[in-house]
Amino acid sequence: MIDFIVIVFGSLMTVMCFYFIINSIHKEDYILPALAASIISSGIFIAIFGESFPVSLFQVILILFIGLLLTKIFFFDRILKTANYFTLTLLLLVVMAGSLFYSKGIEGGLINLIRLLTLCLLVFLIIQIKVEVESLDLMINIVVIAAIIISCISILENILNPQIAIQNVLSSGLKIDRATAGGIYADPNRFAASLFLPIIYSFILVLTTDKIKTKIFFSFSIAVLIIGLVSSYSRSAFLSLGLTLLIITIYLKKVPQLSILSLIGLVIILSVQPLRSSFLLYGERILELLGGAIDTSSNIRLMLGSAAIGMFMDSNMIGVGFGAFSENFISYFSTQESVGVVEPHNVFYTIFAELGLIGFLIFILILVKIFADGVQVINNVDLKTKPLAITLLASFSCYIIFYQFYGGALYDAFIYLIIGIILMLKVNIKEFKGLDSTREISSPNSTF
Repeated sequence: MIDFIVIVFGSLMTVMCFYFIINSIHKEDYILPALAASIISSGIFIAIFGESFPVSLFQVILILFIGLLLTKIFFFDRILKTANYFTLTLLLLVVMAGSLFYSKGIEGGLINLIRLLTLCLLVFLIIQIKVEVESLDLMINIVVIAAIIISCISILENILNPQIAIQNVLSSGLKIDRATAGGIYADPNRFAASLFLPIIYSFILVLTTDKIKTKIFFSFSIAVLIIGLVSSYSRSAFLSLGLTLLIITIYLKKVPQLSILSLIGLVIILSVQPLRSSFLLYGERILELLGGAIDTSSNIRLMLGSAAIGMFMDSNMIGVGFGAFSENFISYFSTQESVGVVEPHNVFYTIFAELGLIGFLIFILILVKIFADGVQVINNVDLKTKPLAITLLASFSCYIIFYQFYGGALYDAFIYLIIGIILMLKVNIKEFKGLDSTREISSPNSTF
């Protein structure tokens, strides 16, 4: 049954993506819903056809998007917009490219540099899009609905699967079967991270709107998405999202509302046996981590962090070279000690170890600038635009926290989509500031 649902879901998402791509020829901001849909369901081809399938849905849509926008730029005399990131981004890329000359992982580093260049191009092209409010509404709603569907797949796959549920309980947390949305995601942590944006958006609307129908719909959305996240048993995702939602609640001054939502959620969890068992097991994993318990996963992260510091110091603070962390890790710990894990699990110490002090400082400056631009957008957009603006900055922050516990931050397409939309709003701030202030948040399609 799950395989059938995945096939139907994948078919619908693929058809929808190509529909928006075709229509973006005349209405180019339709590319945003296509990009968002392809990112959240990127692994659908592998889930349906197997790991040997050569491309992902996102890669196909990305190639079409780049071709379309570059064609419009070169043949229609478009005025290019910038967000004042060219110098910093170029400096970071130069440091990365230069470090390849002394890197032990030159081949992998070169491939990753090309991936990074492509994602930077994605951000640049998103900034060039002539966007309308309706397309942003459509994009975020597609992400929410798609996330609900993949969460339901994961719930069926894991929490409501009696065999897996019993196995997880009997293992006492030692070996947990974690959901990956029917194989759409290769890793449970990646699946959990894909839910950040839709959960945060739903959470903000529930706290800010006075419309009962909107509250009901997005309360349902939060419930399904949170249960879907639990099915992944990702501690990193829980801690990142929990901290982000707490900060949002304090910022919006909605602590009483959060307390009520939490109480209702607790009653529902305790009333449904499969949910109760899964949440208790998930809670046990989180409490072990917060209580200072050192399991295999935590111990490996400590090794990786220790090795990163060693790489930085032993390289005279210039780094070991872009993409060379894994090759140098074995100089500090054996693969037997790390149970075969050699990939870094923290974006900061990865940059620190590979690019040295200069690369790290440039990277921090870029993050600070993105955060400052996100705050600027929140403070300057129309009142009805704020839910989306807050969602974007909060989601970006959530991903940064998450990637202090996990690897691959530099190649997460969702992060670049978020950055691109933040900067697009920044360069078009006058247009969004002038939106009709009487428009109400009354439905999923009236975000602003």
